[in-house]
Amino acid sequence: MSLWMSVPGVSLAEPTASTLPPSLPSSLPGRGLPALTSKTHALEGYWLARDEEGDGSTRSVIHLYLRQGRLHGRIVRTLDEQGQEISPVCVRCPGENRGKPFSAIEFVRDLKPTPEGATEGTVIDLRPGSMQGLTAYCDLTLRGRDTAVLHGYLGPRWLGRSSTWQRLPD
Repeated sequence: MSLWMSVPGVSLAEPTASTLPPSLPSSLPGRGLPALTSKTHALEGYWLARDEEGDGSTRSVIHLYLRQGRLHGRIVRTLDEQGQEISPVCVRCPGENRGKPFSAIEFVRDLKPTPEGATEGTVIDLRPGSMQGLTAYCDLTLRGRDTAVLHGYLGPRWLGRSSTWQRLPD
């Protein structure tokens, strides 16, 4: 089963080299090198995240991958309420990420893999609004095989925000 097949409520066409931004790493599908064929951590792969603050109709496909023993992630596709692919940019991000499309920003970084998920990483808030571009601490917890919960926080963990992701088929 292809990763880019239909997900209930989401139609994802298989990307080609011409449809992915040139700034994506060459290890992603459609960029010249084959995708990872064997996962070394249960969180590696592609995940579907929905806008949990709105009506849930805006969706992003997130690629999580290991680099130098740490888990990292970036958004590879974003779909609007009508299911059309959009290319949002981070207008409030500081430094080199200002004005970059979400797909060019490694928004989850340096998570330390654990048997239950991953801890001690950082996440950049890419949601529109005054918090966009803010970097927070984060943990990622695996719940079963097909659900992951990203929890970002600035101070005490209980003051943070969580987002639930669903695994996309391989």
